[in-house]
Amino acid sequence: MEVRKLDDERKFWKYIVFGIITCGIYDLIFWWKMLKDLNTACAPFEQDDSEKSPNYVILLLLTIVTCGIYYFFWLYKQGNRIHRVGAAYGLNIDETGSTYLLWDLVGVLLCMLGPWVCLYYLITNITKLCKVYNYQHGFDNSVSGQNAYSSQGNAQISYDQQNYGSNSYGQPGDSPRPNNSGSFYYGQDPNTVATQRAPQSRTLLFIKGTYSGAEVEIQSGEELVIGRSGEICNFVLPDQDISRKHCSVRYSAEDGYFYVTDYSTFGVYMNGSSRLKKGIVTQCPPGTRLSLGEGNNVFILQ
Repeated sequence: MEVRKLDDERKFWKYIVFGIITCGIYDLIFWWKMLKDLNTACAPFEQDDSEKSPNYVILLLLTIVTCGIYYFFWLYKQGNRIHRVGAAYGLNIDETGSTYLLWDLVGVLLCMLGPWVCLYYLITNITKLCKVYNYQHGFDNSVSGQNAYSSQGNAQISYDQQNYGSNSYGQPGDSPRPNNSGSFYYGQDPNTVATQRAPQSRTLLFIKGTYSGAEVEIQSGEELVIGRSGEICNFVLPDQDISRKHCSVRYSAEDGYFYVTDYSTFGVYMNGSSRLKKGIVTQCPPGTRLSLGEGNNVFILQ
């Protein structure tokens, strides 16, 4: 499996503006690279190439030959693929293949705006996959090709060490394998590893914000409440984008997972893109990165 940094900064407006300026040349390059990145981002959760998208030249030719029919088939198939792989990454992508088709076909009646809405969703959701793929493979947005680290340099975090430690989860580039639940994993099944080797305590490592570089130990069964109020929280953050009771984190040595609940107005984001559902307990494996509010405070569940 190819391991490279994907473009996670694609914007719909760039596609429109630069496409006009370059008389469509930018759009051709845009599509070519986007479909290549889509296949790379989806590969860890696919056992074969049956769902793989053809490159843009093939897509364009088949669309012309079939008078547009192939494009609608491709759009439906890849829409479902993006939705499915997004869920595997822990992303909340609501759009499916049917959503794209409805916007592209029925949406034509809305002053011809439907196809543009469809394209907006397509670009946005592929960018989400690229972003979480980059994070899980150790690429930091601020330093291309490097492992993620804090802006102050106080606590360098290697994805290989945090998420794969001691080869328990394999190594980047290994082929994923399905477990009994139908999900994919690298090396040994992480559920089995977590159950067999889960320590009685773990830590929250702050990599950005007020307590950047700080490590907070959490015992099995203990709940750490994070927020702005010192009366109801046992870990206080003074920032304005932090709610009085922002979130809680509990660790369980029985299964090796963290359990996070968001109580906030400003949100808790997992791995930089997927917002946790408010009031719902979310199971997070070690190595998960959580961003609070506007992202001024970030920590990793170790």
